[in-house]
Amino acid sequence: MDQRNVESFRSAAAAFETGDFQRWLAEFDPSMQMHVPGALGWSAGDALGPDALTALWKTMHKWSDGSYDHRIVEVHGGGDLVVSINQVVASRNGETLSYNTTWTYRYRDGKVGEAWLISSLQDDVLAQFWGREVAAA
Repeated sequence: MDQRNVESFRSAAAAFETGDFQRWLAEFDPSMQMHVPGALGWSAGDALGPDALTALWKTMHKWSDGSYDHRIVEVHGGGDLVVSINQVVASRNGETLSYNTTWTYRYRDGKVGEAWLISSLQDDVLAQFWGREVAAA
């Protein structure tokens, strides 16, 4: 199975880890559709473009007073699908929260065209930590 997108994503992920966010964001098509489920204020729902991804991370950094740390642990895939398994650690009000996320990326023409997020935590746990209300469904 073709691994070009996996290798491209790994390169972009390495750039992300070293703070080269321009290289990271260049991996995403400007019209990328992003699906971030949940009922918290940072949950993007269905959003478009790399700016939505940037807004998500900026919100998490703001809410954690800069302690939000997102690490890409593993990358797998083939063809047009790439999956990253990630660890998130954040501190707030003297408490630390650690959890896993999985992002699934669909590539189109060499760029991420669509992305889905799955968190290992439920909204109520995240809401309690972040001090936010869970929106009514």
